[in-house]
Amino acid sequence: MSRTLDRRRFLLGAGAAVAGSLVAGPRAKALRVPFPDGDEIPEALAPVLYISHGGPNLAVSGTRGAELRAWGDNITKPRGIVSITPHYRSRGIELGAVGPGRGARSFPARFARATRNIDYQTPDNTALAGRVRELLATRGEVRQSARTANDHTTWMPLLHLFPDADVPVLEVALPFTPDPKVFALGQALSPLRAEGIVIHCSGQLTHNLAMVGRPGPPVPWARAFDEWVTEQIEERDYQALVDWRRAAPDAYLVHPDDGGHYDVLLVALGAVEATGLSEVTYPVDGFELSALSKRCIDFR
Repeated sequence: MSRTLDRRRFLLGAGAAVAGSLVAGPRAKALRVPFPDGDEIPEALAPVLYISHGGPNLAVSGTRGAELRAWGDNITKPRGIVSITPHYRSRGIELGAVGPGRGARSFPARFARATRNIDYQTPDNTALAGRVRELLATRGEVRQSARTANDHTTWMPLLHLFPDADVPVLEVALPFTPDPKVFALGQALSPLRAEGIVIHCSGQLTHNLAMVGRPGPPVPWARAFDEWVTEQIEERDYQALVDWRRAAPDAYLVHPDDGGHYDVLLVALGAVEATGLSEVTYPVDGFELSALSKRCIDFR
């Protein structure tokens, strides 16, 4: 308990600028705005999903596929899916491919060969894109990407979670912006939950690929970071999670890059902070190759 109090006391001082950005605007309201398609809007909020996506063999991985399919069996079919991944970045606000969905194969040839007979073709997402554009327009200009397909870190997890591929999918670029603004992006998207839209955040809770080893027990720094994130989520300490570079153990060892694979978690957290959070579950956990956390998080 004293450690938690000390951390929060630190954040009130050194993290004051971050804290201000989290409370600067009014709390987002979950407005029930219907899609143009006239589908019935569900009463319960749609879940927000954070997925540690692993490597580009996910589409053909028996173990990982089975774990995700078991998770998907407990998710009500959504009216749409908005996906954020660090594999699709932008300066400013940008939407991915609009129209019927298909899967891109932007990964090494050895994985392309293994998945050449697999695709994830989803219905037209034009109506969903219009709704997302409306929500994000208050944050600035919303650009339209020239992309024609969804990244493998979007479609491969969805292939297992929603194998029927009968739900529109729209990618929103993860912006190059400070962490509090990434959190605010999730807040801006949060009304989608009340409209039956799943927010799908595909990253990697630990992402130091240079330290990946052979199968075996997790390395201490990866385990410590994984446990720290879980602890803060259980405490609903959004501030610490946003200020993770200073508050988390070995943050720069766990994410030696710009932290994008963690930052998509901030989008998820912003969405649930704005609309309320009643339950958190971890449908997949554990490690692979000693340094990669498999932790997936279901926010309800």
